[in-house]
Amino acid sequence: GNLTECSGANFLLVKNGAVFSPTASNMLRGCSRSAVIELCDQLGLPFKERDLQVHDAINADEIFLVTTPYCMAPVTRINGILVGEGVAGGPVYEQLLAAWSKKVGLDIRAQVLGTATSAGGAA
Repeated sequence: GNLTECSGANFLLVKNGAVFSPTASNMLRGCSRSAVIELCDQLGLPFKERDLQVHDAINADEIFLVTTPYCMAPVTRINGILVGEGVAGGPVYEQLLAAWSKKVGLDIRAQVLGTATSAGGAA
């Protein structure tokens, strides 16, 4: 009955400003998840591992997935139920994405969406 992970991505949720992850016994510790843990530490955001159930997800303020191909992706619905405000990317997600983009020196969102420009100005 515990939430674990998605195919190829770690599942994280936010409640009251803290980021929660399923315990290590319920998922693989991905590289992108490790990056989020480091960013949480740098930003002073609590990061906690615990068993998570669907109830936790549908009552979360935010949910996002982390994975190597696209770094982070917001989740707006669980089983058809809106997560938080139902907006793609809540305040903690946006804070983490901005910090990650700064750390790697590029706009991750623009890279994922294909709207990033090179030094020469071409997309």
